Amino acid sequence: MRRFFVFLGLALFWPVPSKAQWDNRIFLHEPTFPDSVAGNLFLGVNYLFYFRNNEYFNPFADGYTLTGNHLSPIWIYLPGKDVSLHAGFFVKQEFGKSGYPDIYPAVGVRFKKWGLETQLGRIKGNHFHRLPQPVYSFERSLTDPLEFGMQSILEKENLFIDTWIHWEQMIERYDDEQEKIWGGFHGVWSPLNTDRSRVYVSILVTSFHHGGQIDVSELPVYTLWNVATGAGYTLTSRNIERINSAGVEAQLHLSRQVGDGGLNPFGKGWGLYLEGFVNTVVVDGALSYWKGDAYYAEFGDPLFSSVSRKVNREGYTEKKRDLVIFRLKKDFQILEGLWLSLRFEPFWDIRYGIDFSHGVYLHYTGCFSMLRK
Repeated sequence: MRRFFVFLGLALFWPVPSKAQWDNRIFLHEPTFPDSVAGNLFLGVNYLFYFRNNEYFNPFADGYTLTGNHLSPIWIYLPGKDVSLHAGFFVKQEFGKSGYPDIYPAVGVRFKKWGLETQLGRIKGNHFHRLPQPVYSFERSLTDPLEFGMQSILEKENLFIDTWIHWEQMIERYDDEQEKIWGGFHGVWSPLNTDRSRVYVSILVTSFHHGGQIDVSELPVYTLWNVATGAGYTLTSRNIERINSAGVEAQLHLSRQVGDGGLNPFGKGWGLYLEGFVNTVVVDGALSYWKGDAYYAEFGDPLFSSVSRKVNREGYTEKKRDLVIFRLKKDFQILEGLWLSLRFEPFWDIRYGIDFSHGVYLHYTGCFSMLRK
């Protein structure tokens, strides 16, 4: 057993290789089309099958199974160079749920100017924000996949900037519900970025506002802020046959609630997130450590929170949180645009022991020309 942990430590932190940190790149694929010729019409298709089972018994996160389909056909029309209109719908089917699938309209416009890609209407959400799990749970891409509002993205070889505003819930006059708005800024800069090595630093700020001036709700008005800064180092493997890439990353997270009566009774908190990862020809792995102190994020994975969201334990608090997370995944490209991902993610809560989750995901993205030009 001791040799196993020595080997694991060497594998995760040995200075070999990586093009990118542990990520969810197979979910980032979207319909691609040439946007330089006006008058083109395309049909883009996004499909996701998901199965995720959480065997959780700790007092902070529920144990349950999520399984279903997402389907999103989108018609894309180009009225001019670097401008595209998007209109379609999104279907969400949860297996075992009675009734019809949920169907939502999905309309938006995208244009490029001065190096910026701007989205109005339906925006690129979820994994496209590239947010860490303490701030944004992976499961939101399964349960709440749509985001609507405004977004600007700047993406260059050494720089990524994403700014967005998402209207989670709107209100009308005399509503007894609150307006909910979520927005953020995420910037990643790579001062060193070569074929062999990459050094990067990041800054992240998100804000979630509960309020409104035209409702009659008696719920408190408050805003939750999450700030994170981090740095990472990755290398590309050249000399080790079975290892593709590896690296390390460290992030400091801060949370603060402005206003009284919100979800976080601590008011403010912090967390330290450390991760080492290695990508091999057989499997990709990551070992992470989280140390939290009164930390809370509205959309974060509940495992990292000091405030419980568990059924029958909601509102239960523990100021100190310590987790060790071990993740394994294997992505298979079946054909162009079609990916299968298998995942196994055990974690050790230092106070409550070992729990785990596992999942199977099939994702397809395609884009087809409707007019030949």
